Amino acid sequence: MKLLDTRNSSLKYAWRFPTSTASLEFVVDLAMPVPAKGLVALISLADGASVTSEAWGFSKSLAGHYRYLELDRAGALVLPVITLDREISDARLSILPWGTKQLAPKAAVASVWSIATFNALGTPGLSVISKGKLLTND
Repeated sequence: MKLLDTRNSSLKYAWRFPTSTASLEFVVDLAMPVPAKGLVALISLADGASVTSEAWGFSKSLAGHYRYLELDRAGALVLPVITLDREISDARLSILPWGTKQLAPKAAVASVWSIATFNALGTPGLSVISKGKLLTND
């Protein structure tokens, strides 16, 4: 695994959900094409929750669950569903530059949205789509 490149900016988004959820998806609206492993998304969860789905990797060096961002054109990139071991009421997602690509997240990312599902396991439920609040734009 390559080292995190901190010379470019990072973006940090936050969500506070109207009720607790144990299932999330993120949609990243990309303003430009992103080459393979040019950016990485890192999820931060409150309340000591852990990701149980295998579609997101875990990195000790990043101290969390991550997913590489890649899309050969500008547009919406839907990240795999995140299943949690417990319900949470808020979450954060950071978009970070990765490797030697030198791609600045603030140039590549237009916005980030979450889709949170509120239901008992195995039953139909309500999903809420909300735009992430940009906390920092370093």
